This record gives sequence, C-alpha cells and structure tokens, in this order.
Amino acid sequence: MTFPYYRRASSLHGDTSKLMRCCVDRIMVHIDKVFWIGSGFECDLEIDSPYVSDKHIRLAGVQTPGRLALAVMLVTGRSGVILNDVRYRPNQPFKYEGREVATRGLILRDGDIVKLPHTPAVFTYHHNQDIYDQEDPKSDQSTQEPSHAVQIGKWQISNFVLGTGTFGTVNLAWHCDSRVQVACKTIHVRTEAKEIMDLEIKILRQLNHPGVISLLDTNAEGEGRNQVLHVILELSTGGELWQWVISNSDIGLTEMEIKWFAWQLVSALQYIHSNGVAHRDLKPENILLEFAGLYPRLSVADFGTAMTLSHYTDTLSRHSSAEVIDTVGTPQYFSPEKLTACLACTKEDTDDSASPAKGDRANKKITADQAGDCWALGCKEFLRQVG
Repeated sequence: MTFPYYRRASSLHGDTSKLMRCCVDRIMVHIDKVFWIGSGFECDLEIDSPYVSDKHIRLAGVQTPGRLALAVMLVTGRSGVILNDVRYRPNQPFKYEGREVATRGLILRDGDIVKLPHTPAVFTYHHNQDIYDQEDPKSDQSTQEPSHAVQIGKWQISNFVLGTGTFGTVNLAWHCDSRVQVACKTIHVRTEAKEIMDLEIKILRQLNHPGVISLLDTNAEGEGRNQVLHVILELSTGGELWQWVISNSDIGLTEMEIKWFAWQLVSALQYIHSNGVAHRDLKPENILLEFAGLYPRLSVADFGTAMTLSHYTDTLSRHSSAEVIDTVGTPQYFSPEKLTACLACTKEDTDDSASPAKGDRANKKITADQAGDCWALGCKEFLRQVG
C-alpha cells in the first residue's frame, strides 16, 4: 500500500542537480514507513540549501481503523513549509479561545502543493488510489473529491473523511483565517442520545490539558430530529494507539518509550479525575497520537461514556441506583471494583429506604469508575510492553 508523492519538474526553476544531491521524479510514501526530506546526508531526499534543516519534512502513511489511508506530513524544519500558499512553521501552536492546538502534523490531500520556503523545490501530492484499491477493494476513497468544502461558522469543513462510526463521520477541516487543520465530528442528533452528547461536550469544555483531546467549537444545524451537530476537535494525525501498537509489535518498545507513554497517560488521568470526571472506557482505541513517530504526544479521546460526580448526584435524585447501573465500556478492561460496585448497588437498592444517602452513593459510583480507569490504564501498559 503506497502513496506516490510527485515532484512537479515544471515548477523547479534552474538546474535541479545543484539543488538536490539525488534527483527523483517520485517519492513513494508507505504505510508505517518514514521518508525524510532535508539537507542532512541521512535523509532519503537531500536538498542542498541553507534554508532547509537537516531533517525538514517527515512523510509517512497512516492507516485508520476503517482501513482508510492517510498521508501525513510532519514539519520539523525551522523555516517550515508552504502548503497551498499558506505558511506552516513548527513549534508555532495555534491558540483558539485559550486552547493550544498542535500544528506540526498536516494531512495531505490529492492535489496539495508543498513548497520549501526560499528554495525552488515544489511538490504535488497525488493519492494513488489504484494501488490502494487493489489491496482493499472495499475502500471508498476513490469516490472522494477532497477539494470540496463548506463554511460552517469559523471553520471550513471538507468532504475528506478521516473516520466513520455509529456516531457519524469525522472529516478534515480547517480554521478559515489561520488555515490550521482540525477534525470535525458530525453527529446526527437523536433524542435518546442528546443527554449523553450534551454531557460529553460539557466535560470536554471543562477539561484543558495536553493529554486530553481539545474541544474547540460546536455548531448546530437544523432542529429536533433533523438537527446535525458539528463538533470541532484538535487533529491528531498519528491515529489510534492500538493501531500503533500493532504496527510496532514486531520491534517492540524501549524502556524509555514505555515510560514516556505511561507518564503522559498517568498525568492525563490524574487531571481528569481531579476534575471529578471518570472516563469509563479507557482503551488503546480511545487514545490518539499527535503524530506517528518517536515519542509522540498522546491525547485521551472519546468521552461519550464519561461521567461526572455532579451528573451522578443529579441522576440519583431522579432514579434509584438500580436504574442507573450500567456496564458501559469495554468488558476486557472492566476492573474488579466496577463489578463489585454494580453488585453492591443492586443489593442495597432492593430496599431504597435503607440505602445510603444519594450523595454517598454518587461518590461511591464515581470512585469505582475512576478506579476502573486506573485498572484499564494498567491493562494498556501491559499490552504495550508485551505487544
């Protein structure tokens, strides 16, 4: 499975042999294989220019759980790149309403033009769908025309699909002014799921931490059963942690990499719990990588099953504990505390008059859920170490 990345010879002015130590007509960007462009001799494509860093651009293909293939460009050079006439620099984060958004990883779409500043180097990306379709006949990427986009609020929403699920679709989007790439989660609102969706958005607005996916904006269209909600989220170009673990199972992880991942997740989980929130479905599929490479930043995502202490207290004021017992999450990551709490609540609710106060039961439930998050974190660390 490959992505060809073509260099447009007509856009390179002068003698290319003076610019590049090795001349190429096409760069093949593979799934889980890195291609470096820079001035250093260790790069796959060496460009001789004082404006190009030793390692300037990192190209790699990422496969999503839905078997969609994405070409990701990580900008590491000091002078950055120009993508479709917009300048992108590394370590220049975009801030939106007090939230910092990473901008180093960029998803390439068919027809995107990449230039290296102050050099004649110009590249045009082409998605070779024929090769991809041969390996995955079910792929529907060939029907997409990712150049189409519509403006919703301050955002341009493209029809370039990043992922699909029962909730709806995630599309590539960008801020109208800065052109920073983001993800747009489009949800068709159902009456029975509205309370859950409102709680997830409330929780994400409350949390602001490097280890938690950032909610930037929400826009609603229509009313009632025809309402569509567009949720603008920080873009993580490295895909899911689960996919990354599978891709690296043959080479394993170093002790330093394991410590780096564990420290990030423990820090994020401590922050989430300190805000009275329990995730309740912490698994590798719900942890995203900022980019697919060494020591990436991790972000906890998908708070659709999350719960807060205040919500538990409110729910218990309207229903008995037996009515709010649930088994949300993934059974493989259930903790003994969660199972014990469910059984205890079932017994004590046979006589509601003898049951503890609502506040005590809410505290007991959120504590059990948070303990379950810690158990699930331990399961993930075990999976990462053994592959």
